[in-house]
Amino acid sequence: MKRFSQQLHTAAKRVTMTKAESHELKSRLVAYMEYHPLPESNRIHPPTVAESSFWVIHFNTARNRIFAGMTALVALIIVPFAAEQAIPGDVLYPVKVQFNEEIRSSLALTPYQKVEWETARVERRLAEARLLATEGKLTEAVEAEVVAAVKQHSEAAQASLAALRETDQDEAAIAELSFASSLEVESEVLEQEAARQAAAGASTSAQLAAAVADVRATVAKPETTDVSFDRLLARVEEETTHASELLYSLRNEITTQEREDIDRRLADIGRKMDLALEHRATNTAPAATEPATVGTTATSATTSLIATATSTTPAAMTVDESTAKQYLREALRDAQKLVRFMTDIDVKVNVSVESLVPMSLTDQEREALLVQKLRTLQEEVTLLNQKDTTSEKLAYGLREVVALSARATSAIAVGDLAAAESAVAAAQVLVTDMLRATADVPLTASTDTTLNATPTATTTEPVEALSELPAADTTASPTPPTTETVASPREPEALAE
Repeated sequence: MKRFSQQLHTAAKRVTMTKAESHELKSRLVAYMEYHPLPESNRIHPPTVAESSFWVIHFNTARNRIFAGMTALVALIIVPFAAEQAIPGDVLYPVKVQFNEEIRSSLALTPYQKVEWETARVERRLAEARLLATEGKLTEAVEAEVVAAVKQHSEAAQASLAALRETDQDEAAIAELSFASSLEVESEVLEQEAARQAAAGASTSAQLAAAVADVRATVAKPETTDVSFDRLLARVEEETTHASELLYSLRNEITTQEREDIDRRLADIGRKMDLALEHRATNTAPAATEPATVGTTATSATTSLIATATSTTPAAMTVDESTAKQYLREALRDAQKLVRFMTDIDVKVNVSVESLVPMSLTDQEREALLVQKLRTLQEEVTLLNQKDTTSEKLAYGLREVVALSARATSAIAVGDLAAAESAVAAAQVLVTDMLRATADVPLTASTDTTLNATPTATTTEPVEALSELPAADTTASPTPPTTETVASPREPEALAE
């Protein structure tokens, strides 16, 4: 009997109604309830709630969470992101300056990071001012606000530098070099912008330029900053690698000429690093005598000029480490300026890479350029000799030009390019003055208009002295760069001054 009950119970569990049967049963029950309602006496009424004198708002928890999330998204992400494009006068500009930038300031944990960020804030304020000036919206009041902000951020950077000096002198010196380099870029951009505004007859941003000049006056000059050679070399290598990677990433977005210009500056930086290592590692070297040669950019005329004598390489002198450090300071400054030129469109639009980072000629290029200038002097002296005048001043000036040219030729022969450049520059000044003074003097009647004519009897001496200069070679390689403002890598700018 017990077994039968278990079997019945098990079988009953397997008995189920189909969906159609369930639906039919439900319909019958509902119909029965409608035709046979519960008596009123058996019904249970819900308790009544007393009326309240205030409104009761029922919140949907899920909907509230969505609304709160959207509000936080707008307030913390979308608005700050949009505020990054704001300029003084915009509604979102306070969000940019007082919220976004302050948060980033709090994320700068070390003094070095604080210096970098305050430097970036100075650059941002000046870029905003230039944009307003371009749009014609830079009023005196806005300019005064920008000047105050520049001074505030500069003082904050100086305070961070002072704190960094107490813990790491080398790191503080490198940070100060970076700060000074940034200010140099800003000063160059403002000068170019002021020149364009003056040419267009518009008002210039005198307050901004003065503010940057004041800040630069408070920053130590690069040549006075004492820093470890190894730390400085490591930072130069880091900045140079960064610049090379940037150039590679931009190779399809810039012109071939721009790529070649930046490549050349990177090569100049590499030469300065090599010179720094050479000056630091070399104490003395044996003298060597070998025929002087020139680079591929020099003409065959240059070779004939120098081939008159052999150049003796003097023994390398013991050089103080400060010279090597100066090469590295210049290399670091140039590398940072190149990075800024490639990453800041505002800088790229306002200044050229040549004005920002002047090209440094190699010794071969300097030599070829000197010979080219000497040939030009020869032609100009020949022209002066053909003037129909017996002025003693002219004759004296020509003798001085001859002496300076001879001095330059001798300096080139012994490899003293700095002395040669100085002599050629002085000769060019004299010749320019003489050409200006005799501009209205006609040529002698018997003189051919070509510069190969026989000079007058009274002034043959200068031409004979300069006739030893080589003639131009039309089969030579292209003329080297003729930029007058380039700096030689053999002479650090600060030491040359």
